[in-house]
Amino acid sequence: MTLIVAMKADEAIILGADSRATIGDPRGLTAINDTFQKLFPLGSCGIGVAGASEMGSVLLDEFQKKNIGNVNNIDDGMSQIRQHSAQSFTDWFGNIPPDKRPVVLLTLAGYRFIDGQQPQPMIYLLNSQANFAPQLMLHIPYLAGVPQYAVYLVHRYYDPSISVGRAKALTEYLIAETASQDPKVGGRIRLSEITPSGGYRELTEQEDEAVVETINACKPDVVWVGLGAPKQEKWMASHVGRIRATVMMGVGATFNFHSRNVKWAPSWIRKVGLEWVYRMLQEPRHCWKRNVIYPWYISSLIFQRLQRLFQQNSKKEEE
Repeated sequence: MTLIVAMKADEAIILGADSRATIGDPRGLTAINDTFQKLFPLGSCGIGVAGASEMGSVLLDEFQKKNIGNVNNIDDGMSQIRQHSAQSFTDWFGNIPPDKRPVVLLTLAGYRFIDGQQPQPMIYLLNSQANFAPQLMLHIPYLAGVPQYAVYLVHRYYDPSISVGRAKALTEYLIAETASQDPKVGGRIRLSEITPSGGYRELTEQEDEAVVETINACKPDVVWVGLGAPKQEKWMASHVGRIRATVMMGVGATFNFHSRNVKWAPSWIRKVGLEWVYRMLQEPRHCWKRNVIYPWYISSLIFQRLQRLFQQNSKKEEE
């Protein structure tokens, strides 16, 4: 399983995905591969594959063999992908009804070009269980795979006039938050942008290096990282030695509080140590796991440690 995010920004479409492929019963994963490629160029457009990703990869390989997808206009790409995907599934599965076939979700993003008009950003979903009939996503970002944790955040933070930079950050945030809640999503987060003039382009490690250079050019003593847990901890760990600062500190939702994107708990609640309750009531999907599961985990570790200390003291007394 995966999470594919397709988001329209003011000057581009942002396409994002995790890199995790899982094998076995989804209720109890038996194997994980965190290097799976799920975003691909399709001429000037981009395509994300969710569901049975391996089968989706076979479809993409078939497109390349048949020289399909070298397109500039998304309507041409959608028509070709729909036709050849439906034909391939018919060849493979014969008379099995579409709703009984494996689930492959193809998210196609790009621009519609009409003479005399501004390029129009378009996002299509092609679902194998609907025989790849195109579904047009009009206004809000499209989420494919494991969307339930990200839907609330989309409605809270997305605005149709969002800038490209903020859209990239929000896309990454949606995937990271989903990964923190569901083990079927994880691995490296991959982002690409699609523009009318430049087409499809996957964001590279060089761009991450540009972020590092920008931070270092400011010569900071302290770098505050507000990406949410555990993403901010992973980011800090991967940038130790690269960020030239005395301290890097994860601050969670602090920036959201001070920018008033998220309401901070009243001071009397914070003083009595119940801010965690306020936050869980405010954003239950975001906070329930760490506020309910993690304390039990920590308590069990403390209990095990106390047991060992008691056993060690008992042995000493017997000796």
